[in-house]
Amino acid sequence: MTVSAASALNVTGTDTDARDYTTASWTPTAGKVYVVGFASYDAGGAGTTPTLSGNSITWTYVNGAAASGTFLRMDVWVGVASGSAASGALTFSGVVSAAQTADGAMWGIAELTDANGATPIVQSGFDNQAADSISVTLSAFGSASNATGAWVVSYDNASTTGPAITAGSGFALTSGLDAEQAMGGDGVRLAFEFRNDNDTSVDATAAAANDRMQIVAVEIKAAVINTGTGTFAGSGALAAAGLAVRSGSATMSGSGTLAASGLAVHSGSATMSGSGTLAAAAPVTTGVLICGGAITLYVEVAFASGSGFGVWDTDVWDTATWGPDETWTDISGYVLHDQGIKTDRAFSRDLQGWNPGTCSFVLNNSDGRFSPTNLSGPYVAGGVTEIRPWRPIRIRATHVSSGVTYDIFRGYILAWNETWMRGADFAATAVSCVDELASLARFDGFEQAAVGSGELYGYRMHRILDNAAHQGNRDIDLGTHTMQATTLAGNCVAELKLVADSEGGFLWVDADGTVVGDGQTAVLTNTRSNTVQVVVSDAPTGSELPYRDVDLAYDGEQIENVVSLARAGGSVQTKDDLDSRALYGDKRFSRTDLVCNQELEAATLATLRLLRKKDPELRMTAVHMKAPKSGYDLFPTILGTKPLDRWTAKRTPPGGDAIDRDVLIAGIHHSFDSVSWSTRFDTQSTTGIPGADELGVWDTSLWDATYWGV
Repeated sequence: MTVSAASALNVTGTDTDARDYTTASWTPTAGKVYVVGFASYDAGGAGTTPTLSGNSITWTYVNGAAASGTFLRMDVWVGVASGSAASGALTFSGVVSAAQTADGAMWGIAELTDANGATPIVQSGFDNQAADSISVTLSAFGSASNATGAWVVSYDNASTTGPAITAGSGFALTSGLDAEQAMGGDGVRLAFEFRNDNDTSVDATAAAANDRMQIVAVEIKAAVINTGTGTFAGSGALAAAGLAVRSGSATMSGSGTLAASGLAVHSGSATMSGSGTLAAAAPVTTGVLICGGAITLYVEVAFASGSGFGVWDTDVWDTATWGPDETWTDISGYVLHDQGIKTDRAFSRDLQGWNPGTCSFVLNNSDGRFSPTNLSGPYVAGGVTEIRPWRPIRIRATHVSSGVTYDIFRGYILAWNETWMRGADFAATAVSCVDELASLARFDGFEQAAVGSGELYGYRMHRILDNAAHQGNRDIDLGTHTMQATTLAGNCVAELKLVADSEGGFLWVDADGTVVGDGQTAVLTNTRSNTVQVVVSDAPTGSELPYRDVDLAYDGEQIENVVSLARAGGSVQTKDDLDSRALYGDKRFSRTDLVCNQELEAATLATLRLLRKKDPELRMTAVHMKAPKSGYDLFPTILGTKPLDRWTAKRTPPGGDAIDRDVLIAGIHHSFDSVSWSTRFDTQSTTGIPGADELGVWDTSLWDATYWGV
């Protein structure tokens, strides 16, 4: 798939003095990727990093800075338009410090077609030069299909006309994204250059009168739709969403109509001709009612093909119906609900080191349908059983009264173990499952030339996942710490965890299978983490909810008052707390394998760890809940809670002081059957992780009495 670029909003500007600037109204297109370039000029200083908002799009900051020796600054953001994206204007806020105004600003929006919506920007680079030419060197690209783009700024302090910009070798300036603007009596020009292939040396030049140039270059990830070899000819209409042609050689000709969603043509050599029609009908999903009819439960397996679909290299084009690669088949009715379903998803300790999630349940196999040796059963394709390890599985629950469906677990079936119950005449199959992290843990990279020095946390996480050929959903923050170069030779999960630790971030897998990489500041900025979502109590009032029990601990197991951290090849950064050392003796923690790029980053991590660990505290380590519960609807909380959600938990022991603690959810353990649903929520103290209402307000709060956040 070839990435292309066009203008979504032509470069324009203003010499109006302001601190915030607003664009004209424009309309994003769902599924498109947008890269916003912004240049500002402030004769009174170097400007600040602005924030960008608008059009119901989440804008992620890519790169930028002030040009040393001048009052010029450039910044770049990326955003992906979802179905909720709306027409409207963009707002750049905080272009300069409070009580100041800039002398002018420019902006433009580049629209990218066929860029990867999950990870549009793989890497970026920034440079500024007092010269008529400029270049940025990027690391080796992750794919030959990826494209290269750059926002470029030129500046002349002796003219009100911005010096003309010439695109670099192999690049072209995108139509509409090249204009100049007078700012404070000086001339500034902003332009976007692009080429739809790899170029690690991104360059541009400006007219001779130029006094300064700036550039932000990016590697743009291509959307992967077609891979392998395939020829489609004739009068057939290709109307498949996410069509994929796998490795192998296939020729389709005639008047066939491809109308399947997510159609995949598998490896092998075959010729299809005639007037066959691909029409994948989704299997009927029925589910089963449990918990007194409060919940409809769906247990589904993605067998390689659904019942009634043709088998590649076996069936005939004109006589068989051709279906998608993964067809979700509902097996809820075969689950032995009296045996229960159990899922475990949790951090190992201290919100670091996500344990691979697990799930287990038992199936009724009295008719042999879940026996891998039964080639006459319903889950057989082309004489090959579909009862095999590593088939995708998902478990979902619909809250009947609200109609909301929640993901409970998504991963892979690791084992189908046949067993016999209730006498020798009753066959069953015990199923055990693991989540996406367990699958990734099986990948060890091959050593290659070290790449990625200085790239941000989020880019490194994507690089590791791409190297492991991860195809699932991701939600990765950009992060704050930069990383050392990597050879990508380690175990995928070990590398992911090391990078997360070097960021001070949080790696986990959501219940829908999404790999989540929260940055260091996520627990301060994400609403679910900085604002209490649920209050639970042993004596609930108002909107508070009841629990069955809480687990408490007060011990010295987690005390650390001398923390020594070092990045690989760097100096040890030690932080200590004298009061804690005097009270409890030296309790040391050390680690020297971090891969952050700067000594200051290692020192920051040591400071944060010390803040959270230096003192013992009465901790709530778990909250237990069970539904149904008379007078309360607990299911939205039990089913909708995610890791790192902030709760308040209250307990009043008989004859003791009331305990009231804010906690973060560190693990979710479900155990449910046809009658009831029990969940244990592991919890972690929020010491050192202030809530939104605890962060200080500049010029208002006291320095020594308030947390200061991002």
